[in-house]
Formats: sequence, C-alpha cells, structure tokens
Amino acid sequence: MELTNEKEKHKTIWISTTGYRIFLELKSLLEKPRTIVELIEIIKNDHYLQKEVSKDTIRFDIMTLRSAGCIISKPSKNNDYKIQILYH
Repeated sequence: MELTNEKEKHKTIWISTTGYRIFLELKSLLEKPRTIVELIEIIKNDHYLQKEVSKDTIRFDIMTLRSAGCIISKPSKNNDYKIQILYH
C-alpha cells in the first residue's frame, strides 16, 4: 500500500532512544576524545533526544560500548579526563 504525501508527513518513526544515544556517543568519540560533560551536552542538544542524561548513564553507555568490543581509554588527569576510543 502506497502512502500519500499527507500521510507521509504525519508518519511517526519509532527508534530505540538508548541505542540511538549509544551510537551518537560512539560517533562523537570517533570524531575526537571528549569528556563526560561534553557527551551530555551533545545528547542534550540532539534533535531527536533533547534530554539531559546523568554521568552514570554515560558511564553505563561506555561500558556497553566496551562490551561490544570497543577499546576505550579511561578518563584520567593525564588525558584531561577525556574518553577516547582506541579501537572499535
């Protein structure tokens, strides 16, 4: 069944916000190392998410990426507390 233009305008697309958030963090970390606060701001300013998450949520997402096989450096004083993807 083909949708008309009017129906396409009002079509709702459902996405997993958790999955989208983790992919957004992965994309951001692939661009350059970032702090947890920077990742929170990226999520807060995203067109689809537009909500603030906690630092613990970001940490959990980083653990999820590690479980998926990413090698991620831990934030420390030596790297200005930035998270960096070393291998994915």
